[in-house]
Amino acid sequence: MFNKKEFKKREKDRNKHIITIHDKDGIRQVTMGYFAKRLFWLIILIIIIVLSLSFLYTKYLEDSFIELQSIHKNTEIEIAKLKLQQKEIITYTNKLKSIIDTKEKQKEHLQNTIGSLGEELENTRNILGINDDGFKINSNINYSKLSIGEKEVIMHYIPNGKPVPRITRSSGFGWRIHPIYHRRIFHRGLDISVPTGTKVMATANGVVEKVRYNKHTGYGNLLIIKHSYGFRSAYAHLNSISVEVGDYVLKGQVVARSGNTGRSTGPHLHYEVRYLDKILNPNLFIKWNLKNFTDTIKKENRVQWHSVVKATKTIIHTVQQALLLQERKLKER
Repeated sequence: MFNKKEFKKREKDRNKHIITIHDKDGIRQVTMGYFAKRLFWLIILIIIIVLSLSFLYTKYLEDSFIELQSIHKNTEIEIAKLKLQQKEIITYTNKLKSIIDTKEKQKEHLQNTIGSLGEELENTRNILGINDDGFKINSNINYSKLSIGEKEVIMHYIPNGKPVPRITRSSGFGWRIHPIYHRRIFHRGLDISVPTGTKVMATANGVVEKVRYNKHTGYGNLLIIKHSYGFRSAYAHLNSISVEVGDYVLKGQVVARSGNTGRSTGPHLHYEVRYLDKILNPNLFIKWNLKNFTDTIKKENRVQWHSVVKATKTIIHTVQQALLLQERKLKER
């Protein structure tokens, strides 16, 4: 007959797990129950899983490290290539710089040669008394026979005398090494060192032709006065201008104040004297007066002085005739 108690006991005994331990004291047996057995196998499973995950993660780290080593090696190769390219570029750049320096020296030499030839040609023209059209001028005129009145009229309408109270030359007229460009360039006027704000005076009667404000480049603030007989005077690097285009100004009238505007290395006045399309030496005209009237004319032979004298005589004669006519009319009354 089925005995329920014996069945349960056998079932319980069957679920027990006996662990035999051998040591120096002999043999011992440890009996594990059902739940201890399950717990034991669970711990074993967890240990296996942890070891497996550790192995997989270690493998992943090794693969990543190998990949990083490969990337590092490739990067070093690329850096080596770039350094080689940089070296080649530097070599090529130095070669280009050498070529450019050579070309600049050739250009400067050519400019100097052209400048010297131009200066020699200009000197030859001055010596021969030939104008730009190739005609000899001032050949048969005795300027010393001009009357004081005729000379004074001419000197009221052609630039002469000082544009500022005191003349201290900082750079003369003609070829020079430019203080900013550091190469040989023709200087079209006279640079006069004066403090900023010095009075600038018109050197002859005339009409204001140009007023240009430009503080940072070129001539800076510029004033040009148009005089009679085709003459002009120019005043550059000004701090301020007190006249406007169209104003009639008289010789000695203050028209501006000196400054340091435009392409300038210090406060000064750049002064030019022009005749038609020619740039004249302003030194001659600054020193020009009644005493050296004829000598100055002979030195500056690019001006059609005979036309100036003829026009002056005509003007004076016309004025004299008008005054005589007016005097007769007054007498008749």
